[in-house]
Amino acid sequence: MFSKLKTLEIDGIRAEISWKKIKNCYIRILPPDGRVHISAPQRMSNKAVRALFVDRLEWIRTKQRNLQQQPVQQPLQYLDGEEHSFLGQPYILQLQHSYRKRQPLISGNSLIMFLRTEGTCEQREQVLSQWYRQELEKIIPPLLKKWEPILKVQANEWRIRKMKTRWGTCNTVAKRIWINLELAKRPYECIEYVLVHELIHLLEPSHNKRFYELMDYFLPGWQKQRKMLR
Repeated sequence: MFSKLKTLEIDGIRAEISWKKIKNCYIRILPPDGRVHISAPQRMSNKAVRALFVDRLEWIRTKQRNLQQQPVQQPLQYLDGEEHSFLGQPYILQLQHSYRKRQPLISGNSLIMFLRTEGTCEQREQVLSQWYRQELEKIIPPLLKKWEPILKVQANEWRIRKMKTRWGTCNTVAKRIWINLELAKRPYECIEYVLVHELIHLLEPSHNKRFYELMDYFLPGWQKQRKMLR
């Protein structure tokens, strides 16, 4: 029995391969540098993965060029005057001194962060990330209460964490859903779309025809939200 490939390089393009218990093969181009990752079914042969890779080379190059043409986003410093988003709306960050611990708040077009001392960039980021987490924790339970009866499913557990390449994931065995913390910055309808997407995986684990039929039936027009997230 031949060993499964871990990497593949053709015409100067290198791909990392993960073998999973899935039905279909997926090729993803990851920001910021256009790294290529292939998720392949365990039953798929090395030859078939290579053939698919060759077939999608031009598509991969186009996606990589698009990433390279995007403006480089400067790292946030969490300082006065920076623009930060919450639920799809931009706000200007204001730092205010406070002797007691207070949560950030929205006032007009400002996002006010209260600090005892200015601290470091990492400390300011931690304060704002914790606030994003708390706000997202308020949004998700009502959405679950709305959608679980509609879909006739129930998640045993849901959690929030930072993820680099996914907006959400679902462990269909444990019935556990993970939501990306960054969703707190996106419009409410995008949060709803991701949650419904992951809940539907409890009905259909794979991204196959049935999965997208269920998405169309329960959340018509979901493509708009997916496009917003991209």
